[in-house]
Amino acid sequence: MADKYLHPDKKLAIKYVIAAFVLYVMDYLIPYLGFISLILLFIGVKQFMHEHNNHFKVAYKSFKKMSVAYVIMVLSAFIPEIGLFTTTSVSNLVHLVALGISTIYFIYLTHYFTEGVLLDAKTAKVNYVKLGLNTPWILFGLFIMANFICTVTFKPPIPTITVACSLMLCIYYCMKLHQAFPRVYK
Repeated sequence: MADKYLHPDKKLAIKYVIAAFVLYVMDYLIPYLGFISLILLFIGVKQFMHEHNNHFKVAYKSFKKMSVAYVIMVLSAFIPEIGLFTTTSVSNLVHLVALGISTIYFIYLTHYFTEGVLLDAKTAKVNYVKLGLNTPWILFGLFIMANFICTVTFKPPIPTITVACSLMLCIYYCMKLHQAFPRVYK
């Protein structure tokens, strides 16, 4: 029974990926949801990798780099407590740099995953323009980057507002991805 969830078919894997995207965006509001997101991405993205589409392999590489940056970001929260640095400003700097790197690789991951789905659509002779994934992804990527910039430069409530906008665009993008899935992977 557990094997079904650890080695899912593509129908379950796309649900893992969609849930991981939403959880990663919500990580700005509720810390450590990113760990669940990373686990779901690991299980979900691996299912889509195949020899005819290199985009999913690049997405998986971006996932690994994003994971390292995320772990560094989380560990930087504990650096002042173990006495490695005497000031918390160094910890905050490490946290923000790791958050920035993690954000960039998240955008790469979503981009290459989207491109992988579009390439599979082209291979399956599905009109990939009508899938409507490009525009939601572009808006989603822009708001994720704006969210990071607002988190770094502004004080609350502005970052919370950008997280809410990013979450709405993420849900819209994920709905489009979920709608495109049955047409591409029959």
